[in-house]
Formats: sequence, structure tokens, C-alpha cells
Amino acid sequence: MTTQINLKTGGGSNISPHLKACSMNNLGHETRMITLFPEKNAFIEKPPYSVIEIPTRFKNWLMLQIKIFFVLKKYENICDAFVFEGEHFIWGAGLYRALKGKNPVLMHLNGPIFSIYEHGSTYNAENLIKKSLKTRISSRLRILFEKNIGLNWANHIDIFTADSPLIKDWHEKFGFKAKIIVLPAFVDLEPFFQKNNSNCDLLKDKINLLYVGRLVKEKGVDTLLSAVEELADKERVVVRIAGNGPEKHNLETQTKNLKLENNVIFYPWSDKNTINNLYHCADIFVHPARWAEPLGLTVIEAMASGLPVIVPEISGSSWAAGEGGLTFKNGDAKDLKEKIEKLIKNENLRKDLAEKAKERAKQFDYRNSIKKLEDIIKDII
Repeated sequence: MTTQINLKTGGGSNISPHLKACSMNNLGHETRMITLFPEKNAFIEKPPYSVIEIPTRFKNWLMLQIKIFFVLKKYENICDAFVFEGEHFIWGAGLYRALKGKNPVLMHLNGPIFSIYEHGSTYNAENLIKKSLKTRISSRLRILFEKNIGLNWANHIDIFTADSPLIKDWHEKFGFKAKIIVLPAFVDLEPFFQKNNSNCDLLKDKINLLYVGRLVKEKGVDTLLSAVEELADKERVVVRIAGNGPEKHNLETQTKNLKLENNVIFYPWSDKNTINNLYHCADIFVHPARWAEPLGLTVIEAMASGLPVIVPEISGSSWAAGEGGLTFKNGDAKDLKEKIEKLIKNENLRKDLAEKAKERAKQFDYRNSIKKLEDIIKDII
């Protein structure tokens, strides 16, 4: 079960459940995908698994949990196990098991539950958005629910998988009792391992930095721009920013204010071939997230493309990068600038990290996780 499957413009949370369903189908298992917001579904071609579309007219988190409970009761007689993608299903799935729902539940955690996120351990913004009194009360009530009621429900779930050790650690400290196995989101890296025939001749006299991802505050692209503005030799640097999001206008304004128009190029989110071209035309991939990014699939794609990466030190991205990159202090533009300069000045270091990054990325290709996922499902059944 997932919220939606958008294979045209969706990110990793759309692609991962699709690849999991396809993989289980290929192993001979019958797979059905339940989507709760089917109006957002977008397939490139007909998937090999059946899709059950259940429209959800409300988006209130508590009502969603109640709906999940009844959906599971409705479909429990036609399957052997329920596999969930995303922590937003956790309380409804836990209630189902707590009330003796007969099918085992596997829950994949690709991010923190609300209480962990709101506690501040995952996000360190300089200027937090001011919340209305209504929002503050709602947030407080949700945290009280998750700690005093929801956690008990969640502890009836049979097993969890998590994108990274960081997510595993967060939830274990919160009080999750069920076993949590680190099993990163499924991602197809084959297209990125194979260098395409991109024409990058016009870029040879520049150091090309690349960011790919959503343009939202927590991703810290503004930190990247501030770091580039402080570079001693910024005339040599081109920053390519590929993505869409609510922060795009602010980032374009910041670019003008910092007089970086000759250094920064914005690209809209596009198809994988176009993104692949950008990866293979870059020299360094920068993931400037100020929050503790749970994993960072674009970091892994960049590594598979043979790029050294710079990632925040408190994040799943730093675990993913391993010896294939450098880390900087979350949200610290000065530290990020120093790490960028270190790679600009040392071509041998860039090459060494690039080789290690590509080797490290191999273990994240979904084909290396199929059997492990199947074994986990068989064990809980």
C-alpha cells in the first residue's frame, strides 16, 4: 500500500514501491498495489501488477489512519501479508494488528514520524516558520497521540524496514519495539552506471557543481548559493540546479542578489535521460540539505554516475556516501564552501572519491535487495 504511484514526475517514494511490486511479481508472487490517492497515479506503461485505486477525499492524518484500518479489513482475505511504503500509514496498520487483524504487516520507514520531525532532531532551520495557535495545538495533540496511543499500536506491527541506520536509530529511541532492518528504498541504478553520449565540451573549462532534487527549504539549496558566493575563484564554477518546488522563486531572487547570474543555471525537473546527462556532465554533486536527510536517492544516483559527493554530516546521505564523498555541518555555508574548495583544488581527490562513490553505489541497486525483501516477507508470513 502506498499513497500514489507517479512514475512520470514522482520521486523515490513512488519508484521504490513500484520496483518492489515488479520484483515480487518476477519471483512468481501475486502482487496488488493499493493507492489511496489514485488521482496522482501516472504510469509510463501498464504495470505487471494489479493496481487497486481507493479514492481518499480527506487528508486529515487521523481520519487517514481510520480509513487504512478499514481498507486492511476489507482486503485481508485476498492476501497473505500487507507491505506498506511510508511511515504515514503506521498508526492505522498498527491498530489493525492490535485488534487482531489476521495478516502480518511489513512497514517501510522512508522518513521520520511526525513527533520525531517536530522534536527538532531532523531539521535545524535558522528561522523556523511561525505557526498559528490552531496549528500549534494540532501539532501538540498529534505528538501526545503518537507517544501515548500510537506507539502502542505501532508496536503490534510485525517488522519494519528503514532507508538508513539513521531512521532505524530515530525510531528505536522513540520506543519502537519491533525489529527494524535497514533495507534502503529500491532504486534502478543501471542507467546511471552507463555513461551516455552527452556533449559536455562547453563545460571543460569550468568546475561544474550539480544539485538535483526538490526546491524546498529543508533541502538547503540557499546554503549552496551562499557557499558559492564566498568561493575565492567562483568565476571557474558553474552551479546547475535541477528541480521544482516552492523555493524556486526565492532561490532565483537570491541568485540575483548575490550577483551569481553567471554562475547558476536552473533546470526544471525532467525525464531521467535529461537528469542523467546532467550527472555525467558534472564534476561534483552537492546535496546541501540542512535537515537530517533520511537517505537521498539523488546522492546515490550521482555516485553511480561517477561523481564525488558533498553531503550533510548528520544524515542518511553521509552513510550512503561512505568513503565516496565529503561531509559538511548541516546548514553551515562556510563549512560547505571549504569542502567545495577542497575538491576544486584537488583533482586527484575528486577522482579518488569518484571511484569509491561508484563502487559504493553498486550495493544500493535494487537488484541486490530483492531476495532480502522476499525473505523478510516469507519470515513474517
